[in-house]
Amino acid sequence: MAEEANTFIRQDFEVFKGNVCNVVKRQGAFAFIKDVLLSGVVERYWDDGNYLYAFYLVAMVDYLCRLNDIPLYTKYNEIRHYQMEKRIFPLSISIEATAMKKDPDDMIDDAIPEFLRFNIVEGDIFNVA
Repeated sequence: MAEEANTFIRQDFEVFKGNVCNVVKRQGAFAFIKDVLLSGVVERYWDDGNYLYAFYLVAMVDYLCRLNDIPLYTKYNEIRHYQMEKRIFPLSISIEATAMKKDPDDMIDDAIPEFLRFNIVEGDIFNVA
């Protein structure tokens, strides 16, 4: 089920990730969670083989649920058993690591656990333009 990351996916993923973070910022956690759960978007990405996108959305929902003391949606339990084969470092993490003269792997300690479960290193999802 894992998908190998490459330059095209990473660039496309950056746009996707930015859009998701902006929707969370604009709608708020509860509306975002509701929209994702009711839309079936995770299932569509998963069925189409877009595992990175499905993982990111499940991680975002799980993270927002934890922050707001909402129980996890059990429909995604099967997806939670998988992860990306290679660790995914979003551009923001790579830039931060370079600026701090750190190896990107050193940024894992600060990664959000719900994303790291899927082998995605993600930091502050609320600090988006």
